[in-house]
Amino acid sequence: MCDEVDVQSPPFPQSTTNVPKLLECLSELRGWVVYYQDWANLTFHEIGGDAEIQIVPIGNQLPTIPTMQHFTLCGVADMFNTYMLMRRIRESWDKMIRTWENDWENKNAIVWRLRTIRMAVQLLNQAFILPEHREAKVDAFHKKMTRFSQKVARKLGVPDELMGGKDAFDFLNEEGAEDDDDDDLFSSLMGDDEE
Repeated sequence: MCDEVDVQSPPFPQSTTNVPKLLECLSELRGWVVYYQDWANLTFHEIGGDAEIQIVPIGNQLPTIPTMQHFTLCGVADMFNTYMLMRRIRESWDKMIRTWENDWENKNAIVWRLRTIRMAVQLLNQAFILPEHREAKVDAFHKKMTRFSQKVARKLGVPDELMGGKDAFDFLNEEGAEDDDDDDLFSSLMGDDEE
């Protein structure tokens, strides 16, 4: 794990953000994810994740930022959701920094960082999908993120109040999320098959 405190923050789209600026923020978010790529993947493996699985995909598996022409084909509602989730990612990161500024290597801080970085990866995976392809993917995306949060919490004993309630990402803790046997990323995070 890191020996020094690293607090590079993800971008935060302002209330005046327009479409070109949102695309620029997404490009910055991708750079932020790449910046934490080595730390996130190493830490994932240290807490029991499968060495073949990456929290942040490497190489060309991480989505690239499209042209403005392609991005404008995305729906307005999808762009708004991207904008709001980017703001929540930054708010979550800032809360983590404030909460553990003197204990950066606390296991709860580590889990919070991994969750936030993984959420940014998922956002990048979803941000450029055209409307006709999006609908089928949204439900699966939310279920994966719910399972990710729940399994990390169980494995590391993270207090419930850090994983839901009124805190950031509370919408991910939906009732009735079931495990998916073929979901390699999330089952590998646990390093076991407890379900």
